[in-house]
Amino acid sequence: MQYWQSYCVLLLLFLAAAVIIQRSTFESNSADYGGAITVCQGPFIQIQDCNFTGNAAVNPITGNPGNGGAVFVFAEGARMLMSTSNFTGNKASVGGVIYIQNATALNMSELQMVDNAAMSWGGALANADDSVGGC
Repeated sequence: MQYWQSYCVLLLLFLAAAVIIQRSTFESNSADYGGAITVCQGPFIQIQDCNFTGNAAVNPITGNPGNGGAVFVFAEGARMLMSTSNFTGNKASVGGVIYIQNATALNMSELQMVDNAAMSWGGALANADDSVGGC
């Protein structure tokens, strides 16, 4: 039961036409993939004026690290815009802040990324394949 309870603090996005997250704070959350936000489908995702602090991609049962300390995006053809947001102290195996795969574009501006960590690679950003442009 503890495993599913961990998903209650996670914003999990499926089948949305567009998702816009503004002026929000995500602090001390954890999940297998995407400590604060997991995007599995959707053509457009925008994160603006948000704070992500101390989130972790970690399995709550085994303690094994996952991907995307704050944000995990595995959405074919998705476009993502991130602006004027802060990412501090997030951690994962891959992509301390963001893990992105199968998306079309990632546009970032005015982001502050401080003291984020990845055990393997991508302390801030992990682009898992060559399909993502605009990085």
